[in-house]
Amino acid sequence: TLGSGTGSGFVIDRDGHIVTNNHVVENASSIEVEFLDGTLESAQVVGVDPNSDLAVLKVNVAADKLTPVT
Repeated sequence: TLGSGTGSGFVIDRDGHIVTNNHVVENASSIEVEFLDGTLESAQVVGVDPNSDLAVLKVNVAADKLTPVT
C-alpha cells in the first residue's frame, strides 16, 4: 500500500529551498509541496539532519513566486 503524510515547512530563499522536519520526509519515495495558493510542486531532498529533525527540500519555482520567511 502507499502511505502519505503531511507536514509544514518554510521557504528560506528565492532559490527554492524549504526547511521542514526530517520525520516528514524520511522514507518518502516522492515529495510534493503545496503552497498557500494551492499550487503543487515536486520537491527533492537536498539535506537532512536526523539528530535535529531538520530537512531541506528544493523546488523548481520561479523566484518571483517565492516569499522567504524573514
